[in-house]
Amino acid sequence: MKNNIVLMGAVALTSIGQAQFLNPTVHYDFNNTLEAAGGGNAAQLRNTGGVSGLGSAASATFSAGVTLADGSTDTVLAMNQFDFFVVNHLIPANGGGGFVNQYSILMDIELPTENTWVSLYQTSTANTNDGDYWIRNTDSLFGVSGNYTGTTVVRNQWNRIILSVDLTTSTINTYLNGTLARTQGLGGVDGRHSLDTSILAFADNDGEMPSSMRVANWAIYDGAMSAENALALGVASSSIEAVPEPATMVLVGLAAAAVARRNRKN
Repeated sequence: MKNNIVLMGAVALTSIGQAQFLNPTVHYDFNNTLEAAGGGNAAQLRNTGGVSGLGSAASATFSAGVTLADGSTDTVLAMNQFDFFVVNHLIPANGGGGFVNQYSILMDIELPTENTWVSLYQTSTANTNDGDYWIRNTDSLFGVSGNYTGTTVVRNQWNRIILSVDLTTSTINTYLNGTLARTQGLGGVDGRHSLDTSILAFADNDGEMPSSMRVANWAIYDGAMSAENALALGVASSSIEAVPEPATMVLVGLAAAAVARRNRKN
């Protein structure tokens, strides 16, 4: 029996080791500032005016005491039509290419009920071509290049969206409130969806953007996020700390018990 407990502990520790969660390279919590959480590396809020290019600098408006999906309250960024922001993501080239080919983006957003296109991000640092991943206007499905399917985004409520991109396998996994909404094929390494040193959040070159939007959190990660990691991040919240599922916590308990028992024996 003692050997079984030790074995269970070893399995638990192995499982925990395999469940390493990513930490963001940049996180904006919009607590009355465009600076990253912890300070510095401020996002550049701009407005295109509905045309191609980077437009002009825009003023930030924040709303306090907003209730998010998990019941927590937070200060959020209130964006106007054609607003977007530029982020220096701090991720080095990866995936065997000269650009960033493996990354994940988390966003907590509230969209208006109107049937408008929503560009979730733009890889063109000059914003001179179409946005690179979308919520479609007619049915609020995720996709790009005419390929839209999966779970519908409910507008006029807070949603946590996670985009997990791995161009070494030419895929993007989209998670909505902790659950896989769809998987889509993309181009390969250093292709359209690879990142230069910066990324444009919610930008599009011809103004296909909602009349307004609120953002509670925006974060980017070095690496393609796992389904377990996305599940642990859950729904829109004032926190982006991953909370393991109960099954993972049971493994932690088993590991601790096994180690303690072994120590007593020794």
